[in-house]
Amino acid sequence: MTNEKVMASVAFKTRSGMSLFDDFDKFSFNKLDDFRPKSNSQENLIDILKQEGFEIESQTDVGVSFSGPRELFETSFRTKVDKREATFQAPGRARQKILFNEAINHNLLNDKVSPYAEAIKLAIPGIPFHDSTHPTPTPPYYFIETINDVPRLLNADTVHAAGYTGNGVRISMVDTGIITRVRENHTSTDSTHVDTDHTVRHVYGVWLSSDPTHLGTNYFTGGSFSDNIITLGSELPSGSTSVEIVYSCLHPHYLSNSYTFDDIRAVGGLDVNRDEYGHGTAEAANILGVAPGATLSFVKYSNGAWLNFPLAGFQAAVQHQTPDIITCSWGTGSYDNLLHLEIVSAVSNGITVIFSAGNGHTDNPGSWYPKVVSTPDLISVGGAYPIDGGGFRASNYSSSFDSFMFTNPQRHCPDVVGLVGETPRGVLIMLPTEPGNSMDVDLSSSAFPSGDNTGSNDGWCACSGTSASAPQTAGVAALLLEKYPNLTPNAIKNILQNSAFDIQTGSTNSAGPDTAADGWDAATGFGLVDADAAVNYLNATQFNCYIRDSILDNGTEPVTASRLYTSPDIIVRNEPVLNPQDELGMTVKYRHDLSDEAEDGQDNYVYLRIQNRGTVTGDCTATVYFTDPGMFANPASWTNIGQVTVEDLEPGEFKVVGPIVWSDADITSTGHFCLISILDSASDPAPDLTTITSDTDFVNMVRNKNNVAWKNIRINDIIPGGSSNHSFYIEGPSGSGHQADLHIDVSSLPAGSSIMVKTVKRLIDSASLSNLSITNESSLYSTLNHLGGTAIIDDMNIKSNEKSKVTVYYSVPEGTPDGDYPIVSTLYIDGANVGRYTTVVRVSHFAFIGNRNSRELHRKGCSWIDRMSAYNKIPFGDIDRGHKQGFDNCAFCIGDSKR
Repeated sequence: MTNEKVMASVAFKTRSGMSLFDDFDKFSFNKLDDFRPKSNSQENLIDILKQEGFEIESQTDVGVSFSGPRELFETSFRTKVDKREATFQAPGRARQKILFNEAINHNLLNDKVSPYAEAIKLAIPGIPFHDSTHPTPTPPYYFIETINDVPRLLNADTVHAAGYTGNGVRISMVDTGIITRVRENHTSTDSTHVDTDHTVRHVYGVWLSSDPTHLGTNYFTGGSFSDNIITLGSELPSGSTSVEIVYSCLHPHYLSNSYTFDDIRAVGGLDVNRDEYGHGTAEAANILGVAPGATLSFVKYSNGAWLNFPLAGFQAAVQHQTPDIITCSWGTGSYDNLLHLEIVSAVSNGITVIFSAGNGHTDNPGSWYPKVVSTPDLISVGGAYPIDGGGFRASNYSSSFDSFMFTNPQRHCPDVVGLVGETPRGVLIMLPTEPGNSMDVDLSSSAFPSGDNTGSNDGWCACSGTSASAPQTAGVAALLLEKYPNLTPNAIKNILQNSAFDIQTGSTNSAGPDTAADGWDAATGFGLVDADAAVNYLNATQFNCYIRDSILDNGTEPVTASRLYTSPDIIVRNEPVLNPQDELGMTVKYRHDLSDEAEDGQDNYVYLRIQNRGTVTGDCTATVYFTDPGMFANPASWTNIGQVTVEDLEPGEFKVVGPIVWSDADITSTGHFCLISILDSASDPAPDLTTITSDTDFVNMVRNKNNVAWKNIRINDIIPGGSSNHSFYIEGPSGSGHQADLHIDVSSLPAGSSIMVKTVKRLIDSASLSNLSITNESSLYSTLNHLGGTAIIDDMNIKSNEKSKVTVYYSVPEGTPDGDYPIVSTLYIDGANVGRYTTVVRVSHFAFIGNRNSRELHRKGCSWIDRMSAYNKIPFGDIDRGHKQGFDNCAFCIGDSKR
């Protein structure tokens, strides 16, 4: 092809009339049908484009890409098309120039296409996220290989031993190419034939070895090839002549391991027979190291320079390769709504889509960096570094971030992580590539750790980045699909998350940075993909519905997670949720903070999140009870709020059900309350509540049965350095005066926290104090300094039916790790335990911070947040929650202020 060929894609008018550009915030997996093209519009527009002389490059259910000469675009759409240059930069790297076509009229339309298309968009460039001969180089530093080390570290070797290698699963990779162009010197077998070292896929030419500049006769012209034998078009000077052969083949790494390839293609006239940049040839080895029996298809979307068509490449994979999985290790030069639509459509058609989370990149549309593709329905993969000698930590080369594009609900990347090196260049995995290509030369130009200590023309490079972790995850997904071929993409995502290995140390790139911690964390999501745990996650031949007791609960019986009273899957809302699966489903599976405080004086609405850990689709009922925390031992006294039927819960599925109306009449106006949800099905029956006769019986039931969950908490969200408070009531029973003892346990709070307790002075006057000191008194109230650990207020004289308020104030220091820190207050009346009041202090770098004083809502990282007092900082998990509480966007960091 020539550089004058231009690629464009169609944004069709939708059947609902909504715009993919103006109504983008309304788009989701569950509203895909509203954004599909009108009936017959694709066929009509394709006919028009062909008549105009354009070539149709790819077509899917929702989009079309087409190409043609620059002059044809300018004539058909009456616009000027120019070459443009944009500069992007990844953290710690030199700026990268990207060339692309740009039209003066950005939404190319004319009278013929406008009845069908909302816009015609010229191709948005893609940018890879990485950061010849055998044997593999062995440089003098710690590195890993794809054949043995990658599967071992991801626990795929045990899956291979059990007979699962990805056989029958089709994976498409969209990248810079996988065919390697090589040069070899040989002596001809006779005057018309030469042999090559590898199976030939394309021949560029055969020249005399004495003609290194190839100015003389190309003896291949008019010839042919089969396997590794080339038949020449012109005879050589003799039957034994020294020649140089330039031809294309699969890299020796792939040939020597007998991998299965199918349908290697290119879009936009790109040279399918080479990988000029080297990225695709290298990163594909990660797939086949993990799933060596899978069938790999490949679409070349870029030559690593200015010919660059990622959307058309993705569409071609969907259209031509019938993939089970598509993996992409790149971002885009600007945000591409059409690509987002294609991804959601692919997932709806049963294709699991995996993208790299970036190496210091985000999806911030205002950033100089390439944009991460963060569509909520895809699997976003970050990085964990395998420590030499054992263990893992979050990779400081990999991205973690709250999405700038998907904020309602707030999307976080990554979902899980694979194996990635560390700064400055992510030099970790020895990967095959085309000799002398851009990556081979670039990485050889410096010594480790800024380079890889390999030759500039040896066909190997040591690299990684999240470009490696995404195809590794595709390999694990292939192993899972081989065993369970009917799993949906969302079930695969859910299983990979539920079975991931927890990463608890290390921090990510400066795009966060986020620090790994126990359980889900912003740095590594649910953790490192674990092939063995994923393949063996589902319970065979049964339906096993469950609801989580905590974020760490993956359905194991008995549950291994602590804090059984913190179910994230019992969600209370003051108003009905319009699209529960969107707002409360997979995108925010990791979040606890989705409940409203129950409002007295109105009905409230309870939603449940249910999963199936079995391999059989089934139905169940979910019943929700309300009770006082002192009544766990007496289920007969629980109030039945209501019941909902869960139908057709598929293997591995994560489903939101409800609402169950929690009527105003059943909601207490004050005090502490608990919700209990119990699932029941024929194959997974609910426990017998008549056997519960003590608090211990109740706790054991929750711990040992994954179809029971308990929400006995109030959660207060604060940021590191922030402060908050909570209140509860202590109440004396009827009858003569009583003795009350209150234990307040703050031992879980981080060191350096400040805790104060305020209550009625009369109670303190009659009490003895342990681990508390009085700091302030008025005629009515006493304020106490809590000295840490468990503080005790003993021998309070509480009157019959007296109700007194206790308030606990707390602040945590700057630098407090993200996590949940429970404060547990236990009340004893006349020596008997009558209730426990648990508040979880959730410390997190929340995506948005509201200013209590100015009522402005700021994005995490906004410079105005540093100027706010701790008291004024109110965290929000997503932008909509802030808006609902009356906060307006900061004009500086978010924009679109309504003031």
